Order: sequence, then structure tokens, then C-alpha cells
Amino acid sequence: MVSDRGSAHEEAASIAVVPRDLRDLPATLTVEEAARLCRIGRNAAYEAVASGELPGMRIGRRWVVPTMRLLRLLGVGDEDAKREVAG
Repeated sequence: MVSDRGSAHEEAASIAVVPRDLRDLPATLTVEEAARLCRIGRNAAYEAVASGELPGMRIGRRWVVPTMRLLRLLGVGDEDAKREVAG
């Protein structure tokens, strides 16, 4: 018998894409990675990039999301950045 707790834990682990150290993230994310970070669907993320709601840039035929711009938009890592500048 599979418990609800186990499946919820697995789901939470699959959407947790922010490492403890934000410096471990690549310079750009795929739109799908950005969608998981924002906890929105893939199609919604592509629409948000196309409309300018999410930062994005086209490289060749692919859309990528600049990680630092997205994190700033989400307010993630602001305290860490302030500590690095002060420290």
C-alpha cells in the first residue's frame, strides 16, 4: 500500500529546483526549468516569456531564461546577495 505522504514527498522533491547555494544554478534556465521554479505549467511559462512577464531571450530557435533576472523577479537570494556584498 502506497501512502499519500510518500507520493506527496516525491512530488515536493521533483519540484524543488532551487539548490541551497544559488551559485550552483547555471547562468540560464530552460523555460521548463523556470516553470518548475515558478510552480507554473510549461505552456504558461512560454506565454509569460513571450509576453515579457518572465525574462527570456531567444538564442537561435530556443528560449532561455537568465537565472539572475528570474531570481531577482522572484525575490530569491536577495538576503544572500546583500551578505556577500557586505561580507
